[in-house]
Amino acid sequence: MKTIVLQKEYKKEQMARKKELGQFFTPTPIARFMAQWILRPGESKKVLDPATGMGVFIKSILEISENARIDAFDIDKHILMICNDSIKKLTGRDNVTLYCKDYMTSGWGVKYDGVICNPPYMRFQNYDNKDIIIEVVKNNLKIHLSGLTNLYTLFLLKSLSELKEDGRMTYIIPSEFLNSNYGEYVKQYLINEKSLRYVILFDFNSNPFEDVITTSCILLFDKKHRHCSIEFITIHSINELEDLSAKITKDHELKIGTKVPFLKMEATRKWRAYYQETNSHKYRNLIPLTQIGNISRGIATGSNDYFTFNKEKIDLYKIPDKNLLPCITKSTHANGLFFNEKDFEKLVEKNKRAYLLDAVGTRNENVKKYLQLGEEKGIHKKYLTSHRNPWYAQENRPPAPIWVGVFNRKGLKFVRNEAGVRNLTTFHCFYLNMFYHGKANLIFAYLITNIAREVFQDNRREYGGGLQKFEPNDLNDSKVIDFNLIDEKKEEKILNILSFIKKSDIGRKQTTQKYIKELEKIFGEIALQND
Repeated sequence: MKTIVLQKEYKKEQMARKKELGQFFTPTPIARFMAQWILRPGESKKVLDPATGMGVFIKSILEISENARIDAFDIDKHILMICNDSIKKLTGRDNVTLYCKDYMTSGWGVKYDGVICNPPYMRFQNYDNKDIIIEVVKNNLKIHLSGLTNLYTLFLLKSLSELKEDGRMTYIIPSEFLNSNYGEYVKQYLINEKSLRYVILFDFNSNPFEDVITTSCILLFDKKHRHCSIEFITIHSINELEDLSAKITKDHELKIGTKVPFLKMEATRKWRAYYQETNSHKYRNLIPLTQIGNISRGIATGSNDYFTFNKEKIDLYKIPDKNLLPCITKSTHANGLFFNEKDFEKLVEKNKRAYLLDAVGTRNENVKKYLQLGEEKGIHKKYLTSHRNPWYAQENRPPAPIWVGVFNRKGLKFVRNEAGVRNLTTFHCFYLNMFYHGKANLIFAYLITNIAREVFQDNRREYGGGLQKFEPNDLNDSKVIDFNLIDEKKEEKILNILSFIKKSDIGRKQTTQKYIKELEKIFGEIALQND
């Protein structure tokens, strides 16, 4: 109970700091399960906790064995003081050493019998010591880092290098890396290293962490016994951990989940395919999405508040029309399946931010004054703007014929952009290649079916509470129906149905769903027909 009270106390006082450092505290049942993996009662093992936080792992380890010797790291002085006070009440012995140091730049080469960790979760590019760490990791692990790398993956690889040959390690980290591009080098390392024994996956509708949307997994390593396979185990609640612990801590092999031989595993593949049935296997006539086009993210301004305008702001700064680009700035501004010029005009009338500043090459004095105001506010020094020349230049993202939702809970969202306006990162842009440029309506008709959504699901990223996310490359790695199999007669029928959907798009959901089911029947027959 003490730990829970301390966590709540820290949470109230240090929410901003907590977010800055990527701190997410581990629930006690999970900490106990992880501690049981790395040591047994009475063992005097040397254990490492690279990101100790409130010390929940230290407490769990000492409950199992008071003889364990623990080195614990954290860069937050305040939280280490709370942790130290808590530990003193647990034990009067000097078997716990707390280090107020950056784990990634400290203690390289020290070996441990056990490692237990819930590492910080933050983008590597946001880390203060990233330049130092690039060199340290390169020299010690021979790894060249991507700017998209998340700090937790570096913690993981460093800890593996510090685990003794007969040691055990456990990490709880976001499961996102299993199915993301930035996780490829980590997965390759795990395949080569062959000490990962179990991957415990939390069902994405349940989330063990407060205030965190990402789903988690527990990785269990055993270097003493090199393994031929990884076993993926899915649990639906924390309550299942106690029974699972009794099974997997036994020395003999128990098949509980899905075993996948290392020889069959690929780092470039999304590992979801190894523990979940894929939807694309239900259909025969699918082709890579990249054969018809490409999906990229929307315009990233670097400061939406500065670069976007509504009517009131336009009048205030007297910005001329030629320096404004019509643009969707929020996903809620495009609620229907279709977005046309009238929809855009309504946004303008409602004083919504629907314009994007286009100031490159301007000679207008009012625009120049506004740019000067931006520099006075330091807009030109922000991360994205500081990497542009000039700093106020917008990314080259022409209007996309189809928009794709980024986050969703009810299924992947597609919008037909008939207004020809641009969009910020609230949507991804779907650009068709020269061979399919005139087929936007046909392709859109397919995309709004459950068949398309079902196939895209194979490349989703899962978060807590049923939230899903698709990055552009997740979608580009997906498959779609082979549109070459659609003859002129069927295409005409599909487009007629789509015109009925367009008429019923506003306020008549039942009618819309009726027509979408007709589309699904046509596309379903095409997807399953013999070549």
